[in-house]
Amino acid sequence: LAPPHEKLEQDRFIREGLEILWTTNEARQRKLTVADEVSQTLFFLERTILNLVPDVYGRVQELIRPLDSDQAPSPWLPTFLRFGSWVGADRDGNPSVTPEVTWETAKAHRGVILEFYQRRMEELIRRFSQAENFLPVSRTLRASLRRDRRELPEAARWLERYESSEVYRKKLSFMHTRLLDTASGKLPGYSSADRFARDLRLMRSSLKAGGSRYAVQQIDRLIRQVETFGFHLAQLEFREHRQRILQAVEEFLPALVRRPVRYRDLSEEERQDLLRKPSVLASSRFIQPEDQSRFSAAAQDVLRQFLTMRRIQEELDPRLCGTYLVSMSQMPSDILAVLALGTWTGLVKGLSPSKTSAQAHFDVVPLFETITDLTRSEEVMVTLWKDPLYRRYLQARGGSQEVMLGYSDANKDGGYLAANWSLYRAQGRLVRAADRHGIKLILFHGKGGTIDRGGGLSHRAIVAQPFAAPGSPINITEQGEVVA
Repeated sequence: LAPPHEKLEQDRFIREGLEILWTTNEARQRKLTVADEVSQTLFFLERTILNLVPDVYGRVQELIRPLDSDQAPSPWLPTFLRFGSWVGADRDGNPSVTPEVTWETAKAHRGVILEFYQRRMEELIRRFSQAENFLPVSRTLRASLRRDRRELPEAARWLERYESSEVYRKKLSFMHTRLLDTASGKLPGYSSADRFARDLRLMRSSLKAGGSRYAVQQIDRLIRQVETFGFHLAQLEFREHRQRILQAVEEFLPALVRRPVRYRDLSEEERQDLLRKPSVLASSRFIQPEDQSRFSAAAQDVLRQFLTMRRIQEELDPRLCGTYLVSMSQMPSDILAVLALGTWTGLVKGLSPSKTSAQAHFDVVPLFETITDLTRSEEVMVTLWKDPLYRRYLQARGGSQEVMLGYSDANKDGGYLAANWSLYRAQGRLVRAADRHGIKLILFHGKGGTIDRGGGLSHRAIVAQPFAAPGSPINITEQGEVVA
């Protein structure tokens, strides 16, 4: 039982909380900004999801252990959870989301996860005082320490203050220094999260070989977090409406082919033929920043989206962004237009037949939303999957195709029953078509928060997916207003 003075303190704390709540406005007095939304998203990722993910894998490991026929230690589960966010990158209907906002959001994502790793390193440095005379150290870990001393001589001199036998503490300190250098862009930081994970696995292997049963679990948790969140935290996914993409391509094409082109007046077949031409997809035909002033504000914004994606990948982390969604997708040309924009900004290369293989640094994801578009989704995708140019693009992306299905707009368009029936049939047709053409299909379920927007319990939705075949990834949205 708590002593009387502690009970009084607890009572005071409760009354303080109630007083603050009673004197707090029920609603905000100012309009939310994109920065506010980004901050809230990062709050949930940092305070809840980051620490919850290792527990999820631990629970799954417990559930599958009885299925293991032998008594050997359970193998390391492959990392199958990934997180993404539209906040700060989705500009469909939100003029406040600019390329500058997306760039700042990407930096915030990277800053949060690197600071998290730094704090974890500091915690482990304080705790890991194991001496090598009690817990032997592997040769591989010793070799990595010698490399650390060569590459980080200043840190090596500073670490002489530690006991010489505290090898694990020294290794963690070198890793902490590298993380600081990574955050500031200095050498020799970690060039990628995989390098950081490799150092953690060296420690894990040495600890286990030395006989550690419990301390090694802290390293296991951190490895799982690095495998899941990398140096990017959650991938930012760009989204734009097909009409804005159409407008941008219509303005850019005459400047690139150096002749008048009325793209909007062309038939669907003519648009596809034009966007496949080597002269249009030539890698030398980049749109330079100094040429942007000739185009409308909308076209410039679309162009800067792709340039921002390229900048994030080159200057921050390739995994920070790599998806471009096309809202209200209707025709194959909507998707080919995005590939053309990727080519003109250096994100896609070698789509035209040549001796070299194609390179592509993002996935283009069609979003089918209305009842009519859901009905035609198989026809649109099959047209693309039969296209040799598009097949080259898919090969560069590992043969995988993501397709998003819009629950909210389907309900608005046709009502709850018609929408769900259309979604059900579209999934079946897409899965069978992808199987015929050898495509690894990922279905992205764009569920909203309320029932009329496809909302409900996510675990029930996953179990109820009739065409979510075993072994195939599944992608589901969780809206900001219900994420809590």
